[in-house]
Amino acid sequence: MGTENRTAFLFDMDGTIVDNMEFHNSVWIDLFKENGLTVTLDEMQTKSAGLKNTEVIALFLGNHLSEDELHAFGKRKEALYRDAFKPHLKPLPGLKEFIQQAKSMGVLLALATAANPENISFVLEGIGLTDCFDAIVGGEEVKNGKPHPDIFLEAARRLNMPADRCVVFEDAPAGVEAAHRAGMKLVVITTSFQTSTLAQCEPYMFAAPDFTTLNAASIAGAI
Repeated sequence: MGTENRTAFLFDMDGTIVDNMEFHNSVWIDLFKENGLTVTLDEMQTKSAGLKNTEVIALFLGNHLSEDELHAFGKRKEALYRDAFKPHLKPLPGLKEFIQQAKSMGVLLALATAANPENISFVLEGIGLTDCFDAIVGGEEVKNGKPHPDIFLEAARRLNMPADRCVVFEDAPAGVEAAHRAGMKLVVITTSFQTSTLAQCEPYMFAAPDFTTLNAASIAGAI
């Protein structure tokens, strides 16, 4: 089957295939508080989702940290996040069935996330999806995090798929903007959105709180 007749689904990870953003945000807030900075939950969610760790740290603490300090800060944050989220780690409802349906139709699947390799392995192993993606792109493999389109464009490149045959599944404003900038279709997973703010995501194909009401055939057929 030629790529002109195929479809690719590109999934963000945090907040999209697992509902973990409150754990990420809580750890960031605690670490920033240790450094004398008060950051609200709303600020964390709206400003940092989709960014790489170095970008989050620079956004809130500035650019005075050395490379070693940045690495140590990020490594500690992620270890604390994994400890906090591990007892709650599970896929979003309907995800596995949705992926099975997509794979049975020949849809190509990619994970395109700002997360580091340790967190990617932690999530995929924890929810039993280590072998389901045809390509995985992490934040450390591209120059710019979201809202830049780098991660989604690299995922499409690895799948050998044109952008207009790709559908992005995203939960955060930065990821939504990245999908639009990549020229890809969009499905919004509303774990991070209030219904009143969905207008900010337009244009999008569908919006849902999880995958239980989404139909892979309908989404692929609408491309």
